[in-house]
Amino acid sequence: MSFIAAIETLVPLSIHCKTAISKKAQRQDLPKGGKLVVNHHLYYLESGLVRVFYDAPEKEVSGHFEREGGFIASVRGFSGQESPREYMEALERCQFQIIKSADLQVLLLGFPELNLHFRLLYQKYLRVYDARLHLLCEPDPVKQYEEFLQLYPNLAHRLQVQHIAQFLNVHPSTLSKVRKKLK
Repeated sequence: MSFIAAIETLVPLSIHCKTAISKKAQRQDLPKGGKLVVNHHLYYLESGLVRVFYDAPEKEVSGHFEREGGFIASVRGFSGQESPREYMEALERCQFQIIKSADLQVLLLGFPELNLHFRLLYQKYLRVYDARLHLLCEPDPVKQYEEFLQLYPNLAHRLQVQHIAQFLNVHPSTLSKVRKKLK
């Protein structure tokens, strides 16, 4: 699905808006294992799977995962106020459409119809971050993993145990035991 088609799943866009978006969106591929800084751009993932992570001292922390049809942005970087601290790793070969934050701001001013789409997108990601905080407060690793499966249905088989463990803030061996227990 294209960037425009993904936006139009909510409300149709005018032809002028679609044309303006098409002029600003750029394509980029990222091979499996490739990494990049989630900078001052909005990324739409046409195909593939990524994990967004933070490079904390002594370890990486998986922040969230996105599959085809999803959007990726750094809240810090996208606002333009701070340097982003998130990175993206392609867990599969990925194809993106990218719009610079400044270009998106121009589009939002020129086409108010886009504001609804991006408000709903922000709400979706606030729910994801809220669910992640709830997961981190859950002391039972079994319940954590069950909630992870609800948050990311049909994704566990595409992810490495270590990435899920980083996301849940548990040791990979603990997660392996939980997965065996739930089979």
